[in-house]
Amino acid sequence: MKIFVSSTVYDLIDIRSEVAELLRSLGLSPILSDDSHSDFSPKHDANSIESCLANIAASDAVILILDQRYGPSLKNAGFEDKSATHLEYERAIELGKPIHVFVRDRLEADFSIWKKNDKQSDLKLTWVEQEEFRLFELLSEHRKLIEGKSNSNWVDFFSSSIDLKKSIQKKFETMMRPQQLADAIAHNEFPLFDVQSRTEDTSRADQIKELTCKCTITNVGGASAFNVQIYWKNITDEIKPIDVIVPTQSTIMCNLLVLEIHKMIDEAILVIEYDSMLGVRVIDQYRVYGELLTSTSWGHLTGVERISREFSIVDSPTITISE
Repeated sequence: MKIFVSSTVYDLIDIRSEVAELLRSLGLSPILSDDSHSDFSPKHDANSIESCLANIAASDAVILILDQRYGPSLKNAGFEDKSATHLEYERAIELGKPIHVFVRDRLEADFSIWKKNDKQSDLKLTWVEQEEFRLFELLSEHRKLIEGKSNSNWVDFFSSSIDLKKSIQKKFETMMRPQQLADAIAHNEFPLFDVQSRTEDTSRADQIKELTCKCTITNVGGASAFNVQIYWKNITDEIKPIDVIVPTQSTIMCNLLVLEIHKMIDEAILVIEYDSMLGVRVIDQYRVYGELLTSTSWGHLTGVERISREFSIVDSPTITISE
C-alpha cells in the first residue's frame, strides 16, 4: 500500500523522515519527494510539481501534515495561485484518494483566533506568521462540510513528532492488520493449532457406559499463543486457561462423555481462543465427531475437523518481567 506524504519540506524534514520510517515499519510504502529511498517516481519529462501530482495518482492514500508554513505560491510557474501542498491536497480530492490530515495543535489554536477575529489579515499570532495565513484557507477548505464530498473533513492534532507518529500508527495499523496477518501466516510467524483426538472406554460393568475423549492440542505455528482458553461449547462450563503455549508445545483437553448403549454419539464442539503478539485474537471451533460401530456395540469418536476460524483486533499481549 503506497502512502503519499504531503507537507512543506524544508521546515519539516525531520518529521517527514520519521513518518517515512514509521510507515515502512508498518509494511507500507511511503512516497516522499525528498526521500530517495521512497517509492517516489520522478517524471523526467515534467517539472517537480507535476511529478508530485502524478505520484498522488499512483498512491493509495495521502497523509497531509499542516504545521507552520503554507509554502510559496506556484502562480508564476504556470499553476494556480496556491502552494504545492495545497495543489497536492486538491489533486487527491479530485482523484477521490483517502486523505488523513494531521494538524499541529498550535496551528489549530491560531486558526481559532483567526476565525474569531473575522479572518483579519493583520493579526499577530503566536505560531503562524502573517505571510503564512493561507494555511487557514487550506484548513478551512478541508473542514468545510460539503454534501456529497467523498473525503472526511476530520483532522487529527499533534503537539510533537511523537504524538504525530502515534496517531499515524493507530490509524494505519488497523488498515494494515489483515495484510500483516496474511504475511505472518504465510511466513510461519503466527500461532496456529492442530487438534488430534482419541477415546478411551472408561466404563465399568456395573455402571452406565462412559467414554473419555482426549484432544491433544499442539501449537504448530512459528509464534507463541497467549491468553489461551480451551473449552467444550455447550457441554461444560469448565475452561482451561493457559498463559502461553509456545511453538511445538502440546496440551490435553479431556471431557467425560456419558453415553447410553445403542445411542449415537453426538458431535462435540471444542473451542480454542488465543491472542498473538500481532494484536489479533483467534477463535477456532473444531467438531469432534463419532459413529456407532454396530447396532449393539459401543460408539467411538473418530475424528476432528475445524469448522470455523474468526480473527479480531485486540491489544497486543504485554509481558511483565519481575526484578
